Amino acid sequence: MGRSLTLLLPIAQNEEGQLVSPEAGTPNANYFCPACHAPVVLRAGPIRVRHFAHKPDLGCSLSQGESWNHWWAKHLIAQVAKSRPREVRIQRTCDKCSDSTIQPLPPSVNGAQVEYTLASGLRADVALLANEQPVCLVEVRQTHAVGEEKARLIDLPWMEVMAEDILRDPSVWVVVQSGHLKPWRCRGRLAREQGRIMPLVVHGLASHTVVCPECYRVWRGKCYANYIYDCSLCRYSVPFSQEGEEGAKTPGRPLSPEPESYPRYFSCASPAWDCLSDAEQRRYDFFLRHPELWGRHEKNR
Repeated sequence: MGRSLTLLLPIAQNEEGQLVSPEAGTPNANYFCPACHAPVVLRAGPIRVRHFAHKPDLGCSLSQGESWNHWWAKHLIAQVAKSRPREVRIQRTCDKCSDSTIQPLPPSVNGAQVEYTLASGLRADVALLANEQPVCLVEVRQTHAVGEEKARLIDLPWMEVMAEDILRDPSVWVVVQSGHLKPWRCRGRLAREQGRIMPLVVHGLASHTVVCPECYRVWRGKCYANYIYDCSLCRYSVPFSQEGEEGAKTPGRPLSPEPESYPRYFSCASPAWDCLSDAEQRRYDFFLRHPELWGRHEKNR
């Protein structure tokens, strides 16, 4: 049993040397172990999870365990940074609120190297290169995060990502920790500067504001507005303050009929905000304190 487990591979190389996941693999194609380069086969039966496997009579220089995921994640990051850099999406979360943003790789990045040794002697999991010079480091977390001492010694911009996230989709880099990255103004902070945050909740097949200072609609004494029919046409809706690609007043992007694609909030610059009733203000304050409820279905109450 122990030997058979060591022969299972969650990733392999194709004939072009590209790393391929079992989900993206094609039956009967030729695949190879990325460590020992021996031929492997894709197991894609109806019972077990899809995986690659060595032939029973072959051994492998890699050992099973956490180092496997860490090794593959590093090479996947380098591979996509070199072969498909424009497809990389870096997801960063604001440390001041719950907002997040998607950023592309800088166009200056034109290479990557695994296990890059810096002048200080520190070894980075992956270095992103611009004209063969390191401009940013990517650390992969499998069990241990980048410690304070290592973070203090790194004098380049760096980010840390989870190995499991990279194995799931190597083009999406969800940053869990970073240092020296160029600061950015999150959409939530920008919206607060331009108007008041307007959280949205979903009722049935429609997305509604939790309150509406303009009182477009009233239900059981609650003032609210329908996002697609009221807010997107309202002169007080702040352009480009919404979260997500679909949203109010975004030129060239018609609203999707799917509520799941609507933003979780946008910004409203209505001058009537000071006219909210006490009950409306309490409801607004509650949702402002609980952004995890934005965009979620709310039971009528």
